[in-house]
Amino acid sequence: NAAISGDSNTYIKIPFFSPGDAGPDQVWDFSGISLAGEKIVSRISSAPQEKDKNSIDYNYILNEKGNSYYYKLNETSLTEVGGATPDYTLTYSDPITRMIYPFAYGDHFTDNFTGEASVKNIKKVDFSGVYSVKADAFGTLIMPDRAYTDALRVRAESDGLEINQCNSVEVKVVHYLWYVPGRRYPVLNISTTDRRVSGKEYQTTNYAVVLAGNSGTTSNGKGQLQDVAPVDDSPVVVVYPNPFGDNLNYLYFLRKSVPVSVTLTDVTGRTTGLLLKHQQQGEGLHSASINSDDLNLTPGIYYLTFVFDKQVIVRKVIKL
Repeated sequence: NAAISGDSNTYIKIPFFSPGDAGPDQVWDFSGISLAGEKIVSRISSAPQEKDKNSIDYNYILNEKGNSYYYKLNETSLTEVGGATPDYTLTYSDPITRMIYPFAYGDHFTDNFTGEASVKNIKKVDFSGVYSVKADAFGTLIMPDRAYTDALRVRAESDGLEINQCNSVEVKVVHYLWYVPGRRYPVLNISTTDRRVSGKEYQTTNYAVVLAGNSGTTSNGKGQLQDVAPVDDSPVVVVYPNPFGDNLNYLYFLRKSVPVSVTLTDVTGRTTGLLLKHQQQGEGLHSASINSDDLNLTPGIYYLTFVFDKQVIVRKVIKL
């Protein structure tokens, strides 16, 4: 998932929401969020061949909203070495390692950083801190227009201190990024920034963006998009949680309009719930839930059967 020079991605700013739980086999149901918002374009380019010999050592640039971030990328790591915005320039005496490769669920690392910011060529700010990264969760990511299986969430936290002539500022930033097969860049990014100027209360800023449309598809063509609507148009069903207690949720994504039936049966084959019968449903994401009290379900094994036109998909579920 390392960046490739020449790539350009469009992100949509969305309302902030909780990133959910960590751990294996998670189901993050973000189907209710709005996908309408400000568009942010992120562009990646190589360092110029004839850059200033006295400049920092970098080989690619990330440009976003008028800001530039300079990185050194190789086969084993991604390191941030500097940056520039309309208000300040940033240089590291001890750069931040942002990512190491390969990286999988449960992997983690920590890196110290120090540097200096020049604010409008007037004020100098010294900063230092600790940056830690962990792939803390994987599971199914459900968005309003699609869902992804085998999603990996990476949590990155930066705890820093800025010192200038007037005061000091504590800064804590927590990022959550979701990566999915077939997408080179994160499809969802949620972050919280807490800043506290010496002698004052913390100020919190929340931020969330989602990758727009087909942006970020793996550039080398490898991998397939593992969402609820595969390339062959076959619906793939997501059922959660399983085992379940009071409620069982399910969803599916249709590429075209088809008649749908959903039935719940017990181990003897007896129908305990006819949830949907030959209902014509259109393209898109569909979801529903089952309340165990409404169907008088006792603990045990059940089978949830989906019929999409002539295709049948069965999921075994367990009531606790």
